[in-house]
Order: sequence, then C-alpha cells, then structure tokens
Amino acid sequence: LSVDKQTEFDQALKEIDGTSNFSNLGGNIAVALSIACAKAASDSNNIPLFKYLSKDDDYSLPAPMANVLGVSVQVSAEQQDTSRGTAILVLNGLGIWSTLDDHPAQISKIYYPDVTTVDIYSEARARQDQLYSRLLV
Repeated sequence: LSVDKQTEFDQALKEIDGTSNFSNLGGNIAVALSIACAKAASDSNNIPLFKYLSKDDDYSLPAPMANVLGVSVQVSAEQQDTSRGTAILVLNGLGIWSTLDDHPAQISKIYYPDVTTVDIYSEARARQDQLYSRLLV
C-alpha cells in the first residue's frame, strides 16, 4: 500500500479495526498512523505536510475549525482587524456607536463545516465530556 493513497490507507485501518469507532485499535493510534502516513507521503513528495493535506492553495485554519466546531467560520478581510475591533468596542462602550451592527467588518471568506466530519467531531467531543466528567468526580 503506497503512502500516496491516504484514503486507501485510512480505509485499511478501519477494516483492520473492524468497528465504527476504532474501539479495537484505539482512536489515538488510528489518528497517529494516519498522520504518519500523510507525513511519509508529504516527505516522499518533498512537500510540507500542511500543503500536502490541503485541497487547494488556501492554507489556513478556519476550515478545520469549522469542522470541529460545527459552525461556519468567517475570516475578516480587514488588514488591522484587532485594532479595528478594539476601536469599535471603545466607540460602542462610549456610546458613540449605539450598535455594532451599524459597522460590520468586511468578510473575505466564509468556511462552512464539512457535513461528513461534523458528526464525527461532535461524537468525539461528547466522549471527551464523558471522560472529563468521570475524572472530575
């Protein structure tokens, strides 16, 4: 099995495990093996891992964040977004601007969650919450 065939590698992991949630191999082992395969492929192609994993030339974190959070993530087109946001909050706090909706930020791109992964992340967050609640009792 070639490391350049990530989907086939991940499918082979699922078949080896034989469960829907990697309860035999363990989720951490399955993720580690999948990442190791991707890293080997990126190295063999002399491409940084983040570029190898990207489906296009947009190398930013909003897409995975949208998938994990299960909501769309909007990226500001403002060059000085932090400074602008601070100024807007001050003007609003001083009562000069009555509402923040009067001066919306320019949005360059909206990343929507990938519906095929949202449920997976949601289930993982629920399992993590259960684990934390057991540890904290």
